[in-house]
Amino acid sequence: MVDEGTAVLGGYEFKHEESGGVAKGILYNDEKGSMVYYAQKLGNVDWHNKVSTVIENVEEGGEYTLTVEVEPEKGLDMVTTIPDAKNTDNNGDAWYREWMGENTTTKLVHKITAQSDTLEIFFQLGQESFADARENNHIIFKSISLEKNEGNVDTDTVTLDGYEFGHEESGGVAKGSLYNDENGSMVYYAEKLGNVDWHNKVFTSIDVEEGGEYTLTVEVEPEKGLDMVTAIPDAENADNNGDAWYRDWMGENATTKLVHKITARSDTLEIFFQFGQEKFADGREDNHIVFKSISLEKEDGIISSLDFDMLEPEEEPEEEEAPSKGEISGEFENMDAGIKEKEEQEGEEEEEKQNGTDDEGQNLDKEEEITAPGGQVPEKSENNGAETEDQPEGSDTDSPEPDAGKEEEEDEDEEDPGESGNCGTGTEDQPEGSVTESPKPDAGKEGEENEGAQEPEESGSSGAGNEGGQEGNGMSNADTPDAGKTNITV
Repeated sequence: MVDEGTAVLGGYEFKHEESGGVAKGILYNDEKGSMVYYAQKLGNVDWHNKVSTVIENVEEGGEYTLTVEVEPEKGLDMVTTIPDAKNTDNNGDAWYREWMGENTTTKLVHKITAQSDTLEIFFQLGQESFADARENNHIIFKSISLEKNEGNVDTDTVTLDGYEFGHEESGGVAKGSLYNDENGSMVYYAEKLGNVDWHNKVFTSIDVEEGGEYTLTVEVEPEKGLDMVTAIPDAENADNNGDAWYRDWMGENATTKLVHKITARSDTLEIFFQFGQEKFADGREDNHIVFKSISLEKEDGIISSLDFDMLEPEEEPEEEEAPSKGEISGEFENMDAGIKEKEEQEGEEEEEKQNGTDDEGQNLDKEEEITAPGGQVPEKSENNGAETEDQPEGSDTDSPEPDAGKEEEEDEDEEDPGESGNCGTGTEDQPEGSVTESPKPDAGKEGEENEGAQEPEESGSSGAGNEGGQEGNGMSNADTPDAGKTNITV
């Protein structure tokens, strides 16, 4: 705790000073290498007790970050000030006041812009109020650093996503710089803004296809609120055929994605991003405007470089050798042969269907060898002579057979069918109006045999073999092909 007059921390040499007739303090390094200011008595203003250092060889106009870790034994209001620097965040004086709690380490981070090549840094510890309660206070400085923010110095032109940009300020007030940050983004530092938008601007030039339609996409994040104008004089707004001129509001520290569809009026497009503010200029100065990405996309691809000679041309696909006339002729002959073969096959199938030559029908015809009167072959019922007792009510067999009409012609001179009773029916319980009242194929033959015979009522159920046949069947067991076979000659 012996005053050494000076102390070293972070490679910088510090000294202390007291004034005002009351302030008293000493400065030294402790066993851990930290710098300690022992404030025995505090003056009634902050600069009555202070510790300072001088840092040379800084870059005028460069941006720096000052970082300090401080732990006071008692509560403390400390002022940090750098007279030859500006507060990068608001372009005001680099003057900061912070409250620090008892026995608590506080990390202070200040971004500054150097106004000369030498910076003097002051830590002021005098108290305007509560001085008595904060005296006899060991204030420990644990670390300090001043680091330059690389890339924040104007580089005049920068590259983003293959496009080369420049910047320009005009109007006598506007001031700004352009650089790439550590993430590769393009940053325009709007230090001073003009009173119209085009006084601060960033621009590029891109070769395009005249008349082509493009989509311009930009991602922008301003440090402060910003009205930005995007203007492309040699293009029109593809949505309304007006000028390609867009004004967009962007919020503080928020990334905004802008998408504009344009139609090129020439083969070269100049694109301007304009930042000068007609209103609220003071509140939007000292603004780091970060461009994170940019692209100009055409329907058939993305133009991503100004130097089109560097783009490798796409290889043209090899043309396939055209087939010879002989190959074409052979191909069509094969196609015709296939079509012809298919048509013949379909014709044979159709003929088989018409002649009833499917396997099941052939077997039935050979087995029964039935001919109707006049040499006509009666068509088979769908159940092919099977038992009909299980035929469901309303079956298709209730409908007249195809040859029924022919037999009706043969019976023109006979008595009215209504007088013949239940001709061709197999049950007395047949429901009224049933389709089965139509004569069956054999009905005509039976009518010929009964000419001049007794009344039809006496003949009973002609051809019927079972009075108990199922209702609605329309065909008794005697009506099956086998039953009629004994009465029919081949």
